[in-house]
Amino acid sequence: MPPALSDTQLDIVKTMLTGKFDQGKIADAAGCSIRQVKKIKKNIHTFGTTKAPKLKAQGRPRVVTQEAVEVLSLFLHLNEYDI
Repeated sequence: MPPALSDTQLDIVKTMLTGKFDQGKIADAAGCSIRQVKKIKKNIHTFGTTKAPKLKAQGRPRVVTQEAVEVLSLFLHLNEYDI
């Protein structure tokens, strides 16, 4: 897998895509592959940004739900504990 493109490279690709340049020339100017240029073009068309959003929440799932946090906060507030 190729290394991730820097913000500068992404800006070059995005600018040149709006200028209707050839994908091969864009890849040469940005120092990336034509496949990466095509992927960025698809992401801009689909999501409006050069990178696709994460598909699901990252990291360890929460043990305490938002509802439990609210109930605990109310309990502490009613019993005059400062959070």
